[in-house]
Amino acid sequence: MKKVIFKISTTILLLTLMVFTPTTYALEIKTVAILPFTINAAEDLTFLREGIMDMLSCRLALKDKVEVVEKELVKNKVAEFKGSLNKETSLKIGSALKADYVIMGSLTVVGNSVSLDAKILDVAQETQLATFFNQSKGIDEVIPTVSQLALDIKTKIWAPKVARPESVPAPKDTVAEERIVKPIEKGALPMEPFLTARVPFEIVGLDVGDMDGDGQNELILIDHRNVFIYQFQGNRLVQSQKISGRRSDDYVSLDVADLDGNGKAEIYISNIIGDSMGSFVLEYADGKFSTLASGENWFFRILRYPTKGESLIGQRREISGSFTGRVYFLTLNKEKIIKGERLLLLPKANVFNFTMGDMEGSGKIDTVLLAENGDLILIGPDGEVDWEEEGRYGGSPTFIQDRAKDDGFHPEGELVFLSSRLFMSDMDSEGKQELVLCRNELKTGRLFARVRLFKSGRVLFLEKTGTGLKIRRQTGKLTKCVTDYQVKDIDSDGQSELVVAVTDPNKIMGEKKSLVVVYNIK
Repeated sequence: MKKVIFKISTTILLLTLMVFTPTTYALEIKTVAILPFTINAAEDLTFLREGIMDMLSCRLALKDKVEVVEKELVKNKVAEFKGSLNKETSLKIGSALKADYVIMGSLTVVGNSVSLDAKILDVAQETQLATFFNQSKGIDEVIPTVSQLALDIKTKIWAPKVARPESVPAPKDTVAEERIVKPIEKGALPMEPFLTARVPFEIVGLDVGDMDGDGQNELILIDHRNVFIYQFQGNRLVQSQKISGRRSDDYVSLDVADLDGNGKAEIYISNIIGDSMGSFVLEYADGKFSTLASGENWFFRILRYPTKGESLIGQRREISGSFTGRVYFLTLNKEKIIKGERLLLLPKANVFNFTMGDMEGSGKIDTVLLAENGDLILIGPDGEVDWEEEGRYGGSPTFIQDRAKDDGFHPEGELVFLSSRLFMSDMDSEGKQELVLCRNELKTGRLFARVRLFKSGRVLFLEKTGTGLKIRRQTGKLTKCVTDYQVKDIDSDGQSELVVAVTDPNKIMGEKKSLVVVYNIK
């Protein structure tokens, strides 16, 4: 889900979570005092000072682990000290309140520019643990709508620094790392890119299709609440349109396909809105994109089904939760999504984590399932598991929040990571399909099941052999995270290319950027 909602809130919450040191598992409860932030502005912004204290107090408190000093006690103690709240004074206040840590800072507004400076102080050691600075535009970005952001910051900042209990030694991940990082698998063909293009946002999803029926394909990208249309012009990608969503939107998946056969591809977007969903379909008509369906409680996906071709499938989401029910074929009829035939799948399958195809060229269908832990499972035409590998495949940064489950770590609910894209493609036009998926390497190895800090990624093409699946070709190692990819004809030359989106979903401060990388396959 969204990695950053409000920049100012990001910095505030980042401060709070650095307080959680490797003693989190100890029985001793740590105490935090949040001092009133100094407001430097021409107008009266007292409400922001109060809001910051309330917001941090609410999100810092953690039963049996972290206790926040009551706001009124802090304000009364601050009133006893004259002058500005510098480091020395703040440490004295923290000591008087018997706090382990103190959070102090300032908010400065000059015109439309809003800056926040903050520090975390260790009272006992009389040291400064960390300092933070962030700058944004507009007071609106200080509005404390931070629940999802708090979850993301805890995932990326706090958890990796938590020590495991001494009785459970941290497992060595060197074997997995060697398997993931080695440059080329034996017999695998390397791939070199012919085009790279940088875009000024975080790419969540990517696909390619002819949007307006002119015979030229476009590249469609999404971030968490916008759709971007790019055209391939003279070996360059040029943005032609942006379709903005609402502040409450959170786009988690994108697919493009011409399912109604009118020569213009539709855009299918799975969209989370708070505890519910608002998925929708767009199509280009009369010079603009129009909504064909909206407000749908479905996770959408285009599946290249062996006997039906490209098909829309979907699975519902339970309120405040994760996937619910079975996976069904869907159709669009009069601005409404209609549920059709159910797909017969293994119990572990959901709408995103499987694909099907003829991998032997025999007319028989294999199914491949990507488990949440990265294992890859091959199910043969007879429905039996033929092969399984602990390959640490996939590794998507996109997640949904299941408030119905409490994993003991995320107060807002358990994280459910969506599967990375996987599909079948006949790369050599020989009747045998290869499996296409990514392999993202994590800094944490997979030690923390609910934390994903990305180091690098690749896109792999796997073929079926007599003993299972093996890598036939792969890209080189790409820095940070492969978030999405497709094998389609981006330059409309009659040949399909591999189009890959690479980004850093862990980046919190500064402008997010992504890279589009295009490879020739043949």
